[in-house]
Amino acid sequence: PIVLNGQAGNHFWMRVTKNYNNFCGNLLQRTLNQVKSRWQKTNVGVQKFKGHYKQAVDLKKSGYIENDVMINAYAIWKEDEWSNFALEYAWQLLKDQPKWLENA
Repeated sequence: PIVLNGQAGNHFWMRVTKNYNNFCGNLLQRTLNQVKSRWQKTNVGVQKFKGHYKQAVDLKKSGYIENDVMINAYAIWKEDEWSNFALEYAWQLLKDQPKWLENA
């Protein structure tokens, strides 16, 4: 069956938790609240990095390649957040998804 975006929040998070636990391999299984909490932290970090990445794109010089833009985005992140960006794996998975393409 097709699941649309009008589903109740708890049903959505139960499905996400079930899928996570089915595919977690050797990792510890997580509760609904643990999965939801981790997503909220990841979402905030990726959203912040999106802003930093956009700044790096705006500063892009002729001849820059994607790697140069990412290096600048990391530098902007470190300057603003005083830490290294630790969610690159999530950024790489999410950056081309519709939510992160809006207003890109």
